[in-house]
Amino acid sequence: MDKKIMVLTALIIPIYLFFTYNIRQQELIWLLTRIFGLLAYLFLFLTVCLGEIRLISKNKAEFTIFKYHTPLAIFSTFLVFMHFISAVMDKYKWGIYLKFTDFLGFSFSDKWLVLLSLGTLAFYLMLLIGITSAKKSIQFVGYKKWKLIHY
Repeated sequence: MDKKIMVLTALIIPIYLFFTYNIRQQELIWLLTRIFGLLAYLFLFLTVCLGEIRLISKNKAEFTIFKYHTPLAIFSTFLVFMHFISAVMDKYKWGIYLKFTDFLGFSFSDKWLVLLSLGTLAFYLMLLIGITSAKKSIQFVGYKKWKLIHY
């Protein structure tokens, strides 16, 4: 299932890039940026909640909902990528003044760049968790170190 989601993501993101590049109505991209951000936040929240419920539950076998933790995490990552692409393409309000490198680094010169920098840090940490959560990565790093990274 995970590979199907990744292939679907690999197909959708270039189409969305083309779509946002050719839109002339910048308000739509601004709106899509917010929608993808809110949806990503919602699904990341659900992913974390499932992980926490799994930690505190006594009988993990009776809850079949835990099998959705990983697909939700992958879908959340997809939504975060869509939010990132929309934000880079957004030239409506304060996005006019941003360069691509502003989305990749950290700057604390004004309140919006501080928020952008916190989002960038969260994105990098999310990528670290995602990369180390592959089965081979867990075997390479070791289960105890992986759990520490995952927390």
